[in-house]
Amino acid sequence: MAARGDAALAPPAPAASQGERLLTAYGALPAARDNDGIVPTNSQIWGQLVHATAADHLDVVGQFGRIDEGSWAADWIPSYSGFSRVEFAALWAAVAAFILAGPGFDRTPAATSVGSERTERDLSDPT
Repeated sequence: MAARGDAALAPPAPAASQGERLLTAYGALPAARDNDGIVPTNSQIWGQLVHATAADHLDVVGQFGRIDEGSWAADWIPSYSGFSRVEFAALWAAVAAFILAGPGFDRTPAATSVGSERTERDLSDPT
């Protein structure tokens, strides 16, 4: 069924604010058939658009091409998207910033926090 591309199953077009961000990132809005190799691009857009990048599904979870011989990353199915550690870091920094800015996230340390006193004591303890 998915291979036939039934129009009734197609995700809606992006909202105006989302479309503006996508135009800035890509220079064009994603077509109905655009995807990351697994998920249609327009199905990935929900609420506030946090980040837009050119990558495949595995790139965004760290499975992108090897940078050098000592690199931990490896591509299962190379997309040749040019996605690298720089783009990976930017993507997940944007996601983290979005989560931290969200309502209900308490950024103040708990009263039971260990604090700096223990850290200083542990560092000065020779044992």
